[in-house]
Amino acid sequence: MEEKPLIEILTPAYNVSRYIDDFFESVVAQDYVNWRIIIRDDGSTDNTLDKILSWSVVLGNKLKIISNPDKINLGARASFSLLFMETSADWIACGDADDVWLQNRLSYTYCAAKEIEKREGSHKPILVATDARIVDRDLNVISQSVWKWQKLKLNVINDRNRIMMDHPVLGATTLVNRSLVSRAFPLPSNRIDHDWWMGLVAVYFGRCKILPEPTMLYRRHGENISALPLAADWRHALKNFLFWKQRCDVILRYAAFQAAEFRERFSDKLDAKSLTDLEVLSNLPSQSFVLKRFWVIRCGFWFSSFIKNIIFLVLV
Repeated sequence: MEEKPLIEILTPAYNVSRYIDDFFESVVAQDYVNWRIIIRDDGSTDNTLDKILSWSVVLGNKLKIISNPDKINLGARASFSLLFMETSADWIACGDADDVWLQNRLSYTYCAAKEIEKREGSHKPILVATDARIVDRDLNVISQSVWKWQKLKLNVINDRNRIMMDHPVLGATTLVNRSLVSRAFPLPSNRIDHDWWMGLVAVYFGRCKILPEPTMLYRRHGENISALPLAADWRHALKNFLFWKQRCDVILRYAAFQAAEFRERFSDKLDAKSLTDLEVLSNLPSQSFVLKRFWVIRCGFWFSSFIKNIIFLVLV
């Protein structure tokens, strides 16, 4: 039987002492056994680091701790970027220390990624991601699907302009290959989300595969970095006009910033249409009310959700 390759699991941790044991236990329970966790405490003020050190006794060389003696808090984006630069394996998975993995988290994504590699070759950037169940802090199910909760359709993955605005890649479910890491990292800025950026690299230059089955329990506990999705509740959007107006502005500014960074990083590898569309998107926040809507419609900078598109066109 062919030996499965090492998968390195990248996990930044910040003030997750209440949850991190659940995460470690779920990794240990994986039916894919050749893994190693690379973890860094991001200056936690609780006893997260103590928990990590206690697990290092249990896991031995299956746990690599990136030291942070000065307790510097980088934030999730910079932490992931740093951890990716510490990798050496051909396959890398991302994990959040407050989530719980289902038993097939690694095997399910690896099998799909390996099939792509057999067809396309290891030189192609490959990203595989999955759905997840949303749970509360005590693991009670809130939603059976992150995608349904976000009103997200997976067809955006085949449209470059739509994935610039909306992406179905849930970072904590991803598995990527060395070719993708080599192209995507280091991130061009600490303002860039690693999972979205990896998705763009895979869509533009390789293969991005989204699998329908959930592979983890995505814990919502009030301290999450990710925000309530724009289309989660349109009634809430109507009642809180100013809040959602600000959210739309943030989404557009982020998409424009990311488009500019992507265009600059890969200008010599992109076709003429992609370069033009990325330039249009990067300048969109400074356009007039009418021109914003003209370019959104002309270039197809749409979200996958009809509700989200209506909210966006009204408020942006």
